[in-house]
Amino acid sequence: MVRAGVAALVVGVAAPAAWAATTWSPAATSDKTIGAATPQYSFNYGSGAARTKNGNVVVAYADDAGTTQSKQSVYVRTGKVDVNKNVTWGKAKLVSPATQISDRATVATGKTNNNMYVVWASQTGYGAHYNPDGVRVAYFSSFIPGTGWSTPTALTSLTGHVDYPVVAGSGNNVYVTYTDSDTGDVFQLTSANAGATWGSTQLGTTTRPDPGLGYGPEGLGAWPVNCAAGTNVATAWLDGSGNVKLSVSKTSGSAVSTKTITTSSTAGGDDGGWSNCDATGQRIGVTWNQDDGQYYTEYNTGSNSFTTATTKALALPNGGHTATYGGAVAISGASKVGIAAPLCVLDGCDYTNKQERIDLNWLESSNNGSSWSAPTLLSSSTVAGKYLNDSPSPLFYDANTRFVFYNGWNATYGNYRIYLSTGTG
Repeated sequence: MVRAGVAALVVGVAAPAAWAATTWSPAATSDKTIGAATPQYSFNYGSGAARTKNGNVVVAYADDAGTTQSKQSVYVRTGKVDVNKNVTWGKAKLVSPATQISDRATVATGKTNNNMYVVWASQTGYGAHYNPDGVRVAYFSSFIPGTGWSTPTALTSLTGHVDYPVVAGSGNNVYVTYTDSDTGDVFQLTSANAGATWGSTQLGTTTRPDPGLGYGPEGLGAWPVNCAAGTNVATAWLDGSGNVKLSVSKTSGSAVSTKTITTSSTAGGDDGGWSNCDATGQRIGVTWNQDDGQYYTEYNTGSNSFTTATTKALALPNGGHTATYGGAVAISGASKVGIAAPLCVLDGCDYTNKQERIDLNWLESSNNGSSWSAPTLLSSSTVAGKYLNDSPSPLFYDANTRFVFYNGWNATYGNYRIYLSTGTG
């Protein structure tokens, strides 16, 4: 989602048997009613879950069930986690303006505090009525303990066209990155006071066309994703040449340095590309998909270098799967890495195709991504009402617990919501 002068490509090798000891629940073939974290008709596009300092988990999503004021709104839901890692969900909080049609929600926490940060995009129309040429504005809201939720604030021009805005947090530092779909410019907005005031830095420019949401192209889109830890913040994004950029700051958003990950084939394959990153301590893990598999590399801000060479975490075709898209990474401790990867039974990974079948799988490494386990099935496309399983938001809740939030859709899009799969061991 990385560096100029990347070392020779290393193909992932089989993992030690101990990695297979992780137990996942619910079962991959569970009924569509099992493991739901949000109501029916809800969804996000990844980067939609986080952990607070006090041990809660939070998920952000759009819901197009409709209200009397808006046909589609953005909500945040917080869950309490017990000692057995079961989650009890609280009431959903509407964060977008009551009359606004909203989408593309992402969420982050302060990690060292219990702040929550949410970013989304307004849009014109929804579903079949969505207008890809309509105005799209990035909005922000925060939850500060003792203060509550802030009034939604527009971060970009009220007449502009943002792509997918994403958010990361570290304490009171907040980072929002988006593409200006008209120019292709990739901007990072930085706040040191939990979103009260903002500065802006241009990270670069993409030439990559955004294929849109199935209703027509939306201009240019780098599809960036943010990750932060301490004073380190990184953004992985697509430059349009087939390569992946990684923009890194060690000083809370200033003095940004951008590296290029040179890919061995076009990044993204059939879906046009998708990168993802996660950060802890000095480690920044980056994953992206190519025509022939899911890839990983790791950057370290201590050495200012890529400490894990570009590695093919999963080679395709594999086990009847022909392609992948939208994989997401979580890292933990000094060496642990996990990737949640949607794997497609039909070639193309077309999530707008009602005949498509997409399994969600987990890959894990205990040596900074140098070698990887065989894929573990988290959600099977054979389950009625959950044929398409994508847009994962993985996180290591603690050293031995993995949470993977993901979208589950049926073939006619009559059932869709966000599910949670939990791995322990």
